[in-house]
Amino acid sequence: DGRPYGAARVLKRSDFEAVFTKERGGWRLLVQIDQVQEGHVLYRQLDPQRQPIGAPRKMSAAILVANFVPEAAAY
Repeated sequence: DGRPYGAARVLKRSDFEAVFTKERGGWRLLVQIDQVQEGHVLYRQLDPQRQPIGAPRKMSAAILVANFVPEAAAY
């Protein structure tokens, strides 16, 4: 209906660009899946050079599948 929804999520541009990488007119969050177990995945975020940063994180496999695509399929 054109009205704002939810809380505004605004990062400083430098912070945003440190997390997301620009590709083909859009922004991508790069992750590497380390382990899949009991409906969850353990993953690590990657920097623009594809190197792991930070500690592993846990996410529901269903959420990952709904929101991420394999890099090869993104082209």
